[in-house]
Amino acid sequence: MRQSTLSSEILHRYDTPEWLNLHFEAKYEHRMRSASMYDIRLGEKIADIGCGSGAWIDFFLKKLGGNGYILGIDPSHANIAVAKNRDSLAHASNVHITQGDLDMFCRCPERYDAIHFGNSIGYMRNRGGIFSRLIKKLRVGGRIILRQHDEATFLLAPVRQALLEKFRFLLANSQENPIQQLPFDLYAGRNIQFDLLASGRYRVEMRLLPFEAKAPFTPKIQKYILETCKWIAEMTCSSSTVQEQQEWERSVISKIQKNTQFYFSEIEYLYHAYLRS
Repeated sequence: MRQSTLSSEILHRYDTPEWLNLHFEAKYEHRMRSASMYDIRLGEKIADIGCGSGAWIDFFLKKLGGNGYILGIDPSHANIAVAKNRDSLAHASNVHITQGDLDMFCRCPERYDAIHFGNSIGYMRNRGGIFSRLIKKLRVGGRIILRQHDEATFLLAPVRQALLEKFRFLLANSQENPIQQLPFDLYAGRNIQFDLLASGRYRVEMRLLPFEAKAPFTPKIQKYILETCKWIAEMTCSSSTVQEQQEWERSVISKIQKNTQFYFSEIEYLYHAYLRS
C-alpha cells in the first residue's frame, strides 16, 4: 500500500505509530470541532483503510455509540500492534483490526456503509482505479470519506516571503523528481476530487478545514510543527543553498523551539463521495 524509494530513515520516521499519534493528537481539538461534519450513522459498518495506530477507529467507535462494526486495516505490523492495544479498542467486540493492504480488502466479499481514508490515500497510486474498485465494496447509499492534509498549503510567519516561496517550490519539485519518487502525493488533498469525479459514479462534497496555531504552542503542537518544518528542510536540502538552509534553521526551526512569535497553518480537505444509484 505504501511504496517508497525515498530514504528509509525519513520514511520510517514519518510512518511510525509515534508520529501518527502525534499528528492526530496535535490536531485533536481541531478535528473534534469538525466531528459533526462526518456523515456517520448509528449502527453502520465502517472500514478504515490505512488505519495507522487506530486513532480514527477510536473516533468512529464513539460516533457509532457502541453499535455497528468497524474494520481497521494497515500494512504496518507496528501500527496494528499499537492500534490493538489502545485502551478503548482492546476489548471492543465490534472492532476488528488486522494487518493487510487494499488488495486484500477488495478481495473480501463484505460491503460497507462507509470506507474511510484518514491521511492514507496520499500513499496510494492510481487513485482513480482504487475508487472504481471500491464501488463494489459499498452498500446502497454508501460513501467514501477521505480526510487529507495538503503539504502545499503550509503558511509560516514571520518568515521572509521569498524564502517561504522558494521552499514551497522546492517541495513541489521534489514531488515531480523521478529520482526522488516520493512515497506519497504531497498534493493529494486537492487532487482527490478529480480522481473521484473521473469515475462518474460518485457525488462529491468537499470541505476545507484550516488548522491554525500560534505561539505559545502546547507541547504536542510544538513538536508536530517542529517535525514538519524539519521534514521540509530535509526534503529541500539537496536543491537549496547552505545560506537558505541556515536561514530556515534560524527563522523557522529556532523560533519554534523557543516557542515564541510564530504562526503556523495548513489546510485539510474533508471529502464525502456518495455512490450514485
